[in-house]
Amino acid sequence: MKPVQQLFKFDDPTTALQFRKDGGLIVVGESSGRIQLFELKNKFVLRNYGEHSNRINCLDFSPDNRHFISCANETAIKLWDI
Repeated sequence: MKPVQQLFKFDDPTTALQFRKDGGLIVVGESSGRIQLFELKNKFVLRNYGEHSNRINCLDFSPDNRHFISCANETAIKLWDI
């Protein structure tokens, strides 16, 4: 089997990923704490988000698909606007 798509826009290892329910966007977290929002069709980075201070462990979109939540190896959980 071969991959259908590949993204090579990361500085550090990716540690968390979540697809939006409509399949058009993904949010990806890195071991450095950086978060990126991607549009999948054109493999375009829509936005880079303020970093956590370390590794992203979990990402999830809100039910309305207008926000997402992130948690990392620190004491903060953050809610972000898309």
